[in-house]
Amino acid sequence: MSSGELPEVVFDLLLKDLMAEVETLEKRKRLSGDTRLLNSLYYDSMLNAESYDVFIKSKAENWELERIARIDRILMYMAICEMLNFEEIPI
Repeated sequence: MSSGELPEVVFDLLLKDLMAEVETLEKRKRLSGDTRLLNSLYYDSMLNAESYDVFIKSKAENWELERIARIDRILMYMAICEMLNFEEIPI
């Protein structure tokens, strides 16, 4: 990876590396589901970020969306995504 790559590209590559490590661990321990959760949670959260922003705006009284730290918004996206798309995770 070069320093000139877009952060999204670098993050995507790092996520794929992490998923490969998790998949190896799953196979060794004969578990399953973590790589699917990791992959789906990330991509579903980012894919639906705009609609989640609308939801966050409607609930964030006296806060402009741009004033909410990016990492906090990402965590909110993931939480909303979990509640809407992952029935196996209790609310």
